[in-house]
Amino acid sequence: MFRKNKKCGLLAAAIAAMLLMLIFAGCTPQETASAATPSPTPENSAVQKENAIKAGDVYRYYLWSVTDEKDPFKNAGPRADSMRKRLAEFEQKYDITVKYVASTGGYEWYDLPRSSAAAGEPICDIFNVGGPYVVLGTYFYGGQAGKCILPLSDYSSVADFSDTEYWNVESQRFCTFSGKLYCAVPLECGGDSVSSNTVTLFNKDLMVKAGYEADKLYEMSRNGEWTWERFEEAAVRTTDIDNGIYGTTIGDNVALGSALIVTNGGAYFKNNGTTDVFVGNSDNAIAAWDFIVGLAKKNCIDYSGTTEANLFGTGKVAMMVTTISRLVSVYKFLKCDYGIINPPKGPMASDYLSEMSWFTPISVMRGANNPAGCVQVINEYLSPEYARSSAENQELMDAELTVYLKDAGSVETAKNITKYTSNQNYYLYQQVSDGDTKMLSYLYGNVWNFISGETTPKQFYDSVTDKINSMVASVR
Repeated sequence: MFRKNKKCGLLAAAIAAMLLMLIFAGCTPQETASAATPSPTPENSAVQKENAIKAGDVYRYYLWSVTDEKDPFKNAGPRADSMRKRLAEFEQKYDITVKYVASTGGYEWYDLPRSSAAAGEPICDIFNVGGPYVVLGTYFYGGQAGKCILPLSDYSSVADFSDTEYWNVESQRFCTFSGKLYCAVPLECGGDSVSSNTVTLFNKDLMVKAGYEADKLYEMSRNGEWTWERFEEAAVRTTDIDNGIYGTTIGDNVALGSALIVTNGGAYFKNNGTTDVFVGNSDNAIAAWDFIVGLAKKNCIDYSGTTEANLFGTGKVAMMVTTISRLVSVYKFLKCDYGIINPPKGPMASDYLSEMSWFTPISVMRGANNPAGCVQVINEYLSPEYARSSAENQELMDAELTVYLKDAGSVETAKNITKYTSNQNYYLYQQVSDGDTKMLSYLYGNVWNFISGETTPKQFYDSVTDKINSMVASVR
């Protein structure tokens, strides 16, 4: 059986994998979109108010992925030239310099900007916070609220971040403290706009062998017939223990758990109007864990701790409920034909639901050069290149999706998945600690005990509900 001490390794791997999928600057395609033909770059129409940028200003932008300050876009793929052009035009427009600051690498990448700002000598003016799991530690740096970042909403005369064509307003709610917005969250463009959505990735060869033709699966998904019951049935039929093949996998960072909670209409946290409260002990959530335990009892789920992409890529699992970004990062190395359909619909949900738990926050550091100008730079330069509903964005999505999705059914699934999006914020809290244990261990670190029968999901989550709510209250 998988040993519990491997959990930390899974978390690190998951975070690293997700970080690899972050946007580069405003809107950067995934590495996998290399065959896509870039669309023309239109004039950015994001809401812009009064001008706070001063000629001659230098704005230092710290982005975790930048390793070469002289050429920050060298890893940006086929749209690198377009991005260089956009930067040059922006600098020329205002007679300023946007200086990319190279990351130090490792996990130090997020601590150095924060510590330097808290000390009054920030190494950057604008900080790409990286992901939701860094937000609370950035805002409450050293236990002091707002010690190293400034509230963007204090500069409302300069910029507005409420346009849902450009900004992820729902995720920005998670970055709002005491009524003030501290991190802007740009929407992603093209294929990136669906990369963080969960889907069911399936091995066509294994599914066909078990009697599931791809066209039939697409039809089931399209008609609302792809349910937990169907998923379990397919998992059982595709499992071949003698050859080390499982119907599904628990996934890196127990991705199946959180995904199924959402597909059943549940969540880890819900906002009560004042703060977030833990609802991971609800009937919707507990049913998801019970379903996973049931899969384990039928020996059709891998929970060995092997990286899910490796399992799928080597033909050892038939299905993964995972984010599209996981496929994007490994599709070139897969040794099987594959497709994607919707996540399976839970019995307590009225329709499909696709978890969206990742976003990219951007902040302005205390002590920054011309803070108002920094806010304007975020609003204008680091905003998405295209409006969400624009023809240019749709063109880019079509071009990028067809790079790694090889059939019409999969492309259709990806293009329609956003209408099932359910925004989740548990990554915001997973690094919060009660002094002994981090939140992530309470959220999904006990699945091994559920499977072994040491405790039941209901017993465990009822026992930690008060503790989790206390941890949330301490940082909210």
